[in-house]
Amino acid sequence: MSLSDTDKWKKDFAELLTLPKLTTKNGLIIGLTYANADRVLHRNSYLGPSVIIYDTNGRQFLELYHTNGKLNRSTKEGPADVCYYDSGKLRYKQYWVNGKQHRPIEEGPAVIRYSEYGKLLANKEYWVNGEKITKK
Repeated sequence: MSLSDTDKWKKDFAELLTLPKLTTKNGLIIGLTYANADRVLHRNSYLGPSVIIYDTNGRQFLELYHTNGKLNRSTKEGPADVCYYDSGKLRYKQYWVNGKQHRPIEEGPAVIRYSEYGKLLANKEYWVNGEKITKK
């Protein structure tokens, strides 16, 4: 194992041990955030989201995936920005790669919205490398 492999292994292992910053309100946890040593939002997406926000009933409201401060998650893994209604049903999901809205067209839309009743809304958006694409 080379020195660079050892350094990478140590960095990845240290990230496993990183505890989130807790945000509380009236004694309840309303948010968890993970940051790197530079205090920038960051978490390996295989470990989970870098930001989790809960509503006042303790239900997950928002989850975000960041890499070194940029919204980022492999489109094969799933969306980098996911939001839920108070009912717990999915509100929207957005795909981001390296801080830009992005999802290959053949994989589907980069922004998908749902009604409060769980119905898929028609206003899907396609984005490639931060540019909105009009699908014909």
